[in-house]
Amino acid sequence: YRDASIEDMSEDILNYLKQGKKVAIVFNTVRAAQEAYRKWRDILGKERLLCYHSQFIMKDRQAKEGVLLKKDEKGRPKDYDLVIATQAIEVSLDISFDIMFSECAPLDSLIQRAGRCNRYNLDGDYCFIVFPASEIAQKYVYKGSETILERTLHILKQNQKWLREDELNQMLEYVYDGFDLAS
Repeated sequence: YRDASIEDMSEDILNYLKQGKKVAIVFNTVRAAQEAYRKWRDILGKERLLCYHSQFIMKDRQAKEGVLLKKDEKGRPKDYDLVIATQAIEVSLDISFDIMFSECAPLDSLIQRAGRCNRYNLDGDYCFIVFPASEIAQKYVYKGSETILERTLHILKQNQKWLREDELNQMLEYVYDGFDLAS
């Protein structure tokens, strides 16, 4: 977890890209993803940059998924160096990134997102970095889930390390303690 905005980490992102790393930035809102895409398009151009979210029409979304799933030998996007996405990237995409920056979300969502970082458990330097949730995400996306978001942030700050599955399960139990998940 880094207590900094994604804008404050732009230099880090550029450095990872210069090293040949495949990077993803995941936001909680389509608007934030679109704004970030425009910013990075101005910096990098659009040839090796992809924006992926749920508000594309089905035909365009399927086309984006098709090109995103063209992978290199490490299972990373072959044609894209930087992918800016929303939670749409959490499920059903068999794709891997070297570095992933994610806006804070409930822990189970972060675990799904992290599953796209070094998906194939290869040797090398891989990193999953969480940054604070925007006020808009807190107010609208996670309205009614403030406690879950607060607990997620608390437990992330306490666990700044590689995590085993049993540790993740314990963290999930902490985050969702007292919540009826069956309804």
